[in-house]
Amino acid sequence: MSDIQTSTHRERWIFQTQDLVDKWTTANQRSTEILAQYGTTRLKVNPVDGSISNPEPVPDGIVLGSSSVKPLSCKEEQVMLIFYEQKIQEVCRAFKFPHKIQECLPARAIL
Repeated sequence: MSDIQTSTHRERWIFQTQDLVDKWTTANQRSTEILAQYGTTRLKVNPVDGSISNPEPVPDGIVLGSSSVKPLSCKEEQVMLIFYEQKIQEVCRAFKFPHKIQECLPARAIL
């Protein structure tokens, strides 16, 4: 058995709370920039084979999709995650799934 303090698991997959907040904030900012660049028409689906591709960047001054879409903040994203985690828990209880399955979804703290 390996020692967690010196394991690669600890080094690569166990994060401090602030590290997670930073990663979440960076991902949120990146998605906001992509929404501003591409609009809401983000993906193209090939009707023949179902493959998905990204459209070309939008030239300056041209807006694709809906310009009234406001990106979610980090807090809004977390509120949605908590909502859907609770819904999944309700489904697990309704179908009488074992408690081990129900306990796999941790409650999240809001940033």
